[in-house]
Amino acid sequence: MTAEGGLLRENLTLLNQLSQILRGIEDHLYVKAEDALTSSAAKHVRHLLNHYDALIKINSGVVDYETRERGTEIERDRHIALAACERVMATLEGWLNDLPVAKELRVERLIRFSDGHIGSASYASSLARELDFVHQHTVHHFALIADILRRDGIAVPAEFGMSPATLRFQAANANAV
Repeated sequence: MTAEGGLLRENLTLLNQLSQILRGIEDHLYVKAEDALTSSAAKHVRHLLNHYDALIKINSGVVDYETRERGTEIERDRHIALAACERVMATLEGWLNDLPVAKELRVERLIRFSDGHIGSASYASSLARELDFVHQHTVHHFALIADILRRDGIAVPAEFGMSPATLRFQAANANAV
């Protein structure tokens, strides 16, 4: 199996976990935010799906994680979020058989210079690197989503939001005891 294939499978596993979470929570808890300063589970879901959408546009040769839609229906409707998650999963499943080919993949992003000036940066990357990035990014947001949902008394699987490396470490140590 190629690195891309393994990373695709890991991302699909995460998105399947998200799908299960979205199927299992009530609409009002999906969008609930404690106050104006905290995010809802819905905002984290929209944010991480935005990153997958940016990656899916890889055939353009450019990945732009900075330009993303905010305040979309994904943040307001759990069913639309679930449909978006399933659309991303279907695309990535298709990639298992037919990887996208970008002759030169570049990531575009904004950076803040030491003088406060904001400029753009562009750097070379690869499909494997970007699959790894969205995976790590997703795990991070899953941890935040899990915390939000657990505060509302929702049972979230212990492994949701845990890095695969942490899970492997725990499994190895459990066997050593």
